Amino acid sequence: MTNMERLGDEDPLKIGGYRLLGRLGAGGMGRVYLAGSPGHRKVALKVIHPHLAREPGFRTRFIREVETARRVSGAFTASVVDADPDAEVPWMATEYLAGPTLRQAVRETGPLAGVELRSLAAALAEALAGIHEAGLVHRDLKPGNIVLAVDGPRVIDFGIAKVLDSVEGTHTARGFGTLAYVSPEQALGGVATSASDVFSLGSVLVYAATGEPPFGTAPQAAVIHRIVDREPDLEHLEEGLRAPLASLLAKDPDERPSSREAVGALGGAPESVEWEPGGAVDRLVADSEHETARLTGSLPEPVPPTEQRPEKRPGLQNGARPRGNRRARVLALGGIGMVAVMTVVLVASPTFEGASAPPDTEIEATSADDVEYPVFPLDVLEPAEATPLDVEFAADVVRAISPSGRVFAWAPPDELEPVHFVSLGSAGEVRTFGNNRTREVPRRLAVADAIWFWGTAYEDGSSLVNRVTYSDPELSSGGDHHGYTAVGMDSAGGVPVVGTGDGRFGTRFGENRLEHDHRDPDGSRALPSPVDAVAVDREGVYMASAAAVRDDRNIRVVPLEGSDSAGGDDLYIGPEQVGEAEAMPTGEAPDGSPGGPGEESGAGEEVTSMALGPDGSVLVFAIGAAVFRWNTDDDSAEPLPRGAGDGVVGSVAVSPDGTLAAASVETGAVNVWHVPSAQRVATMAIPEGPAPVAFTEDGSALRTVDAENVFTEWDVGDVL
Repeated sequence: MTNMERLGDEDPLKIGGYRLLGRLGAGGMGRVYLAGSPGHRKVALKVIHPHLAREPGFRTRFIREVETARRVSGAFTASVVDADPDAEVPWMATEYLAGPTLRQAVRETGPLAGVELRSLAAALAEALAGIHEAGLVHRDLKPGNIVLAVDGPRVIDFGIAKVLDSVEGTHTARGFGTLAYVSPEQALGGVATSASDVFSLGSVLVYAATGEPPFGTAPQAAVIHRIVDREPDLEHLEEGLRAPLASLLAKDPDERPSSREAVGALGGAPESVEWEPGGAVDRLVADSEHETARLTGSLPEPVPPTEQRPEKRPGLQNGARPRGNRRARVLALGGIGMVAVMTVVLVASPTFEGASAPPDTEIEATSADDVEYPVFPLDVLEPAEATPLDVEFAADVVRAISPSGRVFAWAPPDELEPVHFVSLGSAGEVRTFGNNRTREVPRRLAVADAIWFWGTAYEDGSSLVNRVTYSDPELSSGGDHHGYTAVGMDSAGGVPVVGTGDGRFGTRFGENRLEHDHRDPDGSRALPSPVDAVAVDREGVYMASAAAVRDDRNIRVVPLEGSDSAGGDDLYIGPEQVGEAEAMPTGEAPDGSPGGPGEESGAGEEVTSMALGPDGSVLVFAIGAAVFRWNTDDDSAEPLPRGAGDGVVGSVAVSPDGTLAAASVETGAVNVWHVPSAQRVATMAIPEGPAPVAFTEDGSALRTVDAENVFTEWDVGDVL
């Protein structure tokens, strides 16, 4: 169950005559408290974020929606009991319900079945009918917004979604709820209607019956594709539920029944819902009521400890990410601990101001899979700075930007030409060095944040990797017989990583240097294949390499320290996965034009760019027009949403804390994603052509230099 937090120094003690008892959570609209009225009635009191209250017209809409919500009085909804839209900080109070959410109940005890499931289905349809008949649309019906109370389920968090939808940014998808439960029209960015709620009800009931939503939960772009184009698998449902739920999940809104018609199809509204005495749900409800009474000083007679939960029945696995037997590593995705939850679960919790948890209280840890992320609005960013560089070079030069965007470098596509460097964000001074001792054409270029450090790989199979030292700006060589095909550099310049034409990679081959091979899934060395791309994290702790293994691309992430050449994490991604990712629906373009069906790029299957996050925990890579996110404790990669008009990707980057990823494409567009939730959060257009991209050292800005030699910086510190 969700843990209640004690009040902090910044929390008030009273609001509108209600005494605050503890903080239940935070969401897209503000904070939610457990509070008590003068008559000792317990309520969930929601305080609106000040920035929302300042939005033009917000209070007027808030008053209208609260008054409408007060008219919803069905047996299976949590009623609005009080509100003050005119307060300095507006607030509203709803009925407090002690009990687990449907999501918690299914996760802890398994799917529902029999009479409990059928009663739940009809009760939720009745709740939705009451909401619709009052003139509201819920917009975010999901298992976390359904509380299983002692006398049946209650639908919560209706009545203000429309208000929030109107103020959360002009670029957010209208009415977009929690992804796994949205309707096809919502998934494509359309307006949510009562028919959308009916589709969400069908998805929620599939979850209640099987333990999995009908279209999976990940990868997110794939979920959208399934919701829009695939039929749900209802084979595991009880016979009497298949036909009614199939009608609720119709792709065409006009073919779905109304919520009132759904009540009849699901057996008619029950007067009340009774949980099986002593059953799993009954025990969870009793535990929650007991905990609420203990925390609020009205403890009833002791109840026996909850018995061991029955084993979960297996649910559908559509879209679930498989996990392999791989080396354990802590997942260090930045920003997870600070993410606000869209809707707040109203359940009993163990601590509040003036009371502490007893010594034997177990505090349940929240994993990354348990985090619910808000739907972030899509920002279309304008440059914070755009400075033409006082340099001249042709568009077909080999270019690179340093990991923190401090240095831009380029090498002309000619023999014996020098490498040029520009310090970005300063005087723009250009420095030039000779780049090789061969008569070869540059193929790949990498540069560190220190201007004296760079690496170059050449077109010839006997190419060199060069690096300069602070004390002696002469060229050092890794040898001319390894056939380097890729090169990467850490921020400090101390770890040049290379890949070869025979599928090997490491930190400059030679004496006492670590060397790795690409592998077949069985662990044996793969047939020799040129390395497409290599990457090293900013701190020089992990490196990555991509190469073909038969029809798939094998990507390996390994630590730089150690001697186990077979160690590390492996991902295999096939051409069919790339094609599906490129064909998924796209979002809007930087100019605001709407998205549409995706198109395959035809650019081949080579990994064109990779970037590693902190501790090697996340890797972002590009194949054709598709960008993928891979968490290295997982065996699958998730495609990141594309924008309309996006083309083949030339450069990717990950922010220092691993929270944001960015990619630039040949058409001149740049996209930014929130890595943990795989949402596209910003897009922008650069003046001309492709550009290498990098996040600054503090992660607050994104830098590029485009084909017209313009240095551009965008402020990305406020995109979340």
